[in-house]
Amino acid sequence: MRFKRVGGMALLCGAAMLAVPAYAQSNQAGVDVSTTAEMTSNPYLNSSSGRMIGAGSVEIRPWLKRESATDSLTLEGFARLRAFTEQYKLEDSYGGTLRATSRLSQTTSAYGTLGIISSSARTLLNNFGRLPVVTAPLNPVDPIPTLPPGENLNLIGLAGRSTSLDLQSGIDHGLDPRSSVGARVGYQKVMNQNPRAADFDRASFGLSYSYLLSDRTTIGLGANASRARFDGDYPDSTTVDVYGSLNYRAAQYFTLSASAGVAVTSTTASRFGPGDSKLYGVGSADACYRRTDQSMCLSVSRAQQPSMLGGVRTQTSVAASLGQRLGARVRMDMSGTYARSGAVDSSVPAAAPLAAAIDQLSLRATITRSFTDRIDGYLFSSVSRIYDDSNINGFSRKPSIAFGAGLRVRLGTRQ
Repeated sequence: MRFKRVGGMALLCGAAMLAVPAYAQSNQAGVDVSTTAEMTSNPYLNSSSGRMIGAGSVEIRPWLKRESATDSLTLEGFARLRAFTEQYKLEDSYGGTLRATSRLSQTTSAYGTLGIISSSARTLLNNFGRLPVVTAPLNPVDPIPTLPPGENLNLIGLAGRSTSLDLQSGIDHGLDPRSSVGARVGYQKVMNQNPRAADFDRASFGLSYSYLLSDRTTIGLGANASRARFDGDYPDSTTVDVYGSLNYRAAQYFTLSASAGVAVTSTTASRFGPGDSKLYGVGSADACYRRTDQSMCLSVSRAQQPSMLGGVRTQTSVAASLGQRLGARVRMDMSGTYARSGAVDSSVPAAAPLAAAIDQLSLRATITRSFTDRIDGYLFSSVSRIYDDSNINGFSRKPSIAFGAGLRVRLGTRQ
């Protein structure tokens, strides 16, 4: 039944495409095709062997964009196969994202996003966001953004397909030339074929207010509430957070976005122990310097994550990236991320080993050469390592190392 529901959402995507007004002023469509060949070790971060093996992948990304004077719709999909020369089975992933916006009046606009990702990968750090940066992204050059439906330790290292669904919608209304309010709702669902893995869903609601202090600075206030649930005899949780925000732009190159606040998470009683409620500080900051030939970005974040074991994990990450054009057709990109999924703050002693902190360090470099306006070639290398002191979550202390080359062909031009 769960996969029929996902199929129904896919049909909804197609129906939404047809719903775009016939008077659309702009229609664009295309397909990106890429293939890679690489040498890699410990690709799923759960092998005690550091031996290098060969791997290859093929990916197809069709896309469609339609726009009118007041509405826009973008549909992007992907299908990817990855095969190894030995030891690992064929990995297949597919999914898509539908984005729509509509200007309802001079002061009011609405938006919505529907995303579906399904993967047979043995480690679901790839798609289901326990940690934000992963080994072997869907595309080394232009990865699809990951969905963050929540941590589920039972997923890690298990065989069987997992599918995630993410639905977001909202509305913004301008009160006057300087201030505006917004409301949004969201729903996320993770479905697993493996009977040892618990399905997960979360519903959320948020309100926000923003005020334009100057041409460069905007401040705001916001509040969110969410309810998370794991299938089976696992605790439910409710999280409420309030925050202040700042957006600043210096000239045309530098941008800064930051938010800080507090969050309260309450969990229900379960077989792991009694219910609990805890208060935490949360926040994020993103700073970027972008020019046509160079870009530099730094981001930090701290957030709460309810655990299926009861209690709360604190998710902390620091990420940096650098992009530099080396010539008219050559570009170099480097990125690094340190992420920590903190130990579960819970009064359940039996869950302590599984609830231990896990850290991940990832580094990646890519050099891209444009042969024509439609054909790119690239070389890439990466290293990623998990630090898991519990030694029972299935991770290895061996790093994952990869290097290889790829080719991407673009049919159609995005404007």
